[in-house]
Amino acid sequence: MAKSIKKVRGPIAVTVAVLVVLVTACVLFFILCRVDSITVEGCELYSTDEIIEVAGIDKGIFILSVDGDGAVRSILQKFSVIKEADVSVSLPDKVVITVVEEPPTFCTAIGVSTVMFSHELRVAEVRMNSAEAVGIPVILPEISEAIGGKRIVFSDGEPSYITRMLQAVSVSELLPRITLIDCTSARNASVTVDGKYTLITGGISDIDVKLDIALEYLKNERITAAKSAVLDLTDPKEVIVTVEE
Repeated sequence: MAKSIKKVRGPIAVTVAVLVVLVTACVLFFILCRVDSITVEGCELYSTDEIIEVAGIDKGIFILSVDGDGAVRSILQKFSVIKEADVSVSLPDKVVITVVEEPPTFCTAIGVSTVMFSHELRVAEVRMNSAEAVGIPVILPEISEAIGGKRIVFSDGEPSYITRMLQAVSVSELLPRITLIDCTSARNASVTVDGKYTLITGGISDIDVKLDIALEYLKNERITAAKSAVLDLTDPKEVIVTVEE
């Protein structure tokens, strides 16, 4: 009986020793695995350093201590233009942050800052450098407040015509070609296309119809060949076109 026990203890001892070695090796491996490389993919509106700083991931920390979920939450809370984010860890020392951006459609300048917003006037972000504007520039009435995640607040109340104009522009086939929108007043609202065609809307009534009519006029060879042109769409049934050859 004693011999049988010794025979059993031998393999068990070897197995335990192997397990101890493996566990020790794993512990040492993970202790030595520290973040050495952090890359950001899919980001165009922000710098890599901005994303990494907000994610709260530093080089030199243990790879297993990376809080991917926390980093994603921080990124989505800070950058409303980013609609999706993911943090993946690749042993032994790499972290990859992947983001999906949804650039706002419009932007406007307030001093040296740029406010980027949707057609509903909801602010996506306020950037301190106007040179980093994203979206179609819009000239708006005086703004009293613009805070990320909230609607723009105007000094004299919210003119309803602005959202109607921006909504119509958002679904128009002209959208990719629009380079400026002037919404300072309903009667004098205008849209600039390709940087050289000015569409005078003459009010916001039937704005979607007016944009469709303008699209057809802009296919005219004489207009396309002109240096610039003004299309007065005040009366969509009698469009007045002024062309600079």
